[in-house]
Amino acid sequence: MSGQNRRLKRESYPLQELPSFQDGKRTEFASMSEMVTVRAHEIPDKPYVYYYDQTITYARANQRANQVANYLTDMGVRRGDVVSMMVLNSPEIYYILFGAQKIGAIAGAINYMLKGPEIAHVLDDSKPKVVFTGSNFMEDF
Repeated sequence: MSGQNRRLKRESYPLQELPSFQDGKRTEFASMSEMVTVRAHEIPDKPYVYYYDQTITYARANQRANQVANYLTDMGVRRGDVVSMMVLNSPEIYYILFGAQKIGAIAGAINYMLKGPEIAHVLDDSKPKVVFTGSNFMEDF
């Protein structure tokens, strides 16, 4: 199914009915990054995201998030610091978000439809320590 969205049918349950473990797997987590980390150990080769013709497993998502977390740490980002991103909807959003969460930083998205002065306002308001931006946004950025 290259290039098409895949709809997965899942049952839904009221939150209060969900047990802490289901089918031997944890269902309660402090953050999404913790969930990905745990799932990377429980079911590393299971798909986490389908993106066009790519299938990204829990293990791969966790590995990339760890790389981002290490990079952020090397850049001096600490717990409570803001990390911004201005990228198209892609798996990189997960890696940045989870990587920031792993070190206790706050990840925030900048709308990619914004232009120079608007971007400057968002940056001035949020004061991120690091900003990730896609190469297609560099001119506006």
